[in-house]
Amino acid sequence: MGKGKLTLQVSTERMGEDSLTRVDYTVYSNAKDSIYSFPLLLLNRLFVKDSVKNN
Repeated sequence: MGKGKLTLQVSTERMGEDSLTRVDYTVYSNAKDSIYSFPLLLLNRLFVKDSVKNN
C-alpha cells in the first residue's frame, strides 16, 4: 500500500455573507473499489470589526 496526498482548494469569493454551501467531491484512483465521495460544508461568516475609535 502506498500513501498519497490530496489537496482541495475551494474559492469562497462568490459565496454570500453568512451563507452555508455544500460541496461534494469524489476521489477516483486505479485501486480496486477506490471511488470515495466526501461532503464538505463551507460556512462563510461575516465578521464585524469593533467600530469603537481609540482617541
